[in-house]
Amino acid sequence: MNSGGLPRQEHGGPQRGRRAGVVGGRGFLGARIAQGLRDDGWLVEVFSLEQPLLLDGGVVTPEAHDLDLVIWAATRNTPAIAAERPELIQQEIDEVAASLRALSVAAPRAQVVFLSSGGTVYGGGSTSHREGDELLPESAYGRLKVELEKVVLTLCARAAILRVANAYGPGQGAQNAQGVLGYWLHAIRAGEPITVYGNPASARDYIYIDDITSAVVAVARRDTAAAPQRIYNVGSGVATSLEELLTLVKQVARVPIDIVYQAGRGFDLSSSKLDSSLIERELGWRAQTPLHVGVARMWEWTNI
Repeated sequence: MNSGGLPRQEHGGPQRGRRAGVVGGRGFLGARIAQGLRDDGWLVEVFSLEQPLLLDGGVVTPEAHDLDLVIWAATRNTPAIAAERPELIQQEIDEVAASLRALSVAAPRAQVVFLSSGGTVYGGGSTSHREGDELLPESAYGRLKVELEKVVLTLCARAAILRVANAYGPGQGAQNAQGVLGYWLHAIRAGEPITVYGNPASARDYIYIDDITSAVVAVARRDTAAAPQRIYNVGSGVATSLEELLTLVKQVARVPIDIVYQAGRGFDLSSSKLDSSLIERELGWRAQTPLHVGVARMWEWTNI
């Protein structure tokens, strides 16, 4: 697969022998990021529900001691869950805070890279959002991500927040609230109808999983002494409407599709687009995978 825009070498070469931990390393994003770090020479530990980072007693597992890098790619909430079960929001905030406090003792040198949501923290609008824009989340999920960003920046001396656009690609599940392309392509492959929620003209920024991975690798290599804390948008910079996305999916799938249109849900964002020029200027990263190429790869993967 195309690994996306690789960082320029002046920002550091392969990290031979350095140790990284990926929290959520068995999920859609985390698993691919873990492999991307291995390909870059990192020794990678994976943490998950089955292999938790934080143990009873408020200490981290021995495998997390003296890590150089921690990628936080885990979440207990989706936009739908956050809207339906608000009690889980504070639970996740408390869990992340407890884990980071323990990590600050066990791995004091580690840079923490937290995957946030560029599609929800800024709110809607056709503006190409920049990192310095006011955060106006419209959903409970967006508000959760804003609070988690604050926790990371408060507790971690070396930290990078990556505000990732709408992720898609091979490995994405079929649940609707975890990504429209995952839901659509799995349903079409199974011969089931798909649902388009809300205004078909609403447009969002879609970013391929390998481009996200290459952004994480670029940030992992960065000089934290020069900028201990940083916030970067990670997106394609292109807003694609649901109507345009559906046309593209029809072209790729080439099978009859039964489409149901329904009103928007409370957690659906009207539109979003990210300006990722900061990470390009500082780290040499930019998205490399055109949407039609990424969707075609994802469609092929659903047939495996």
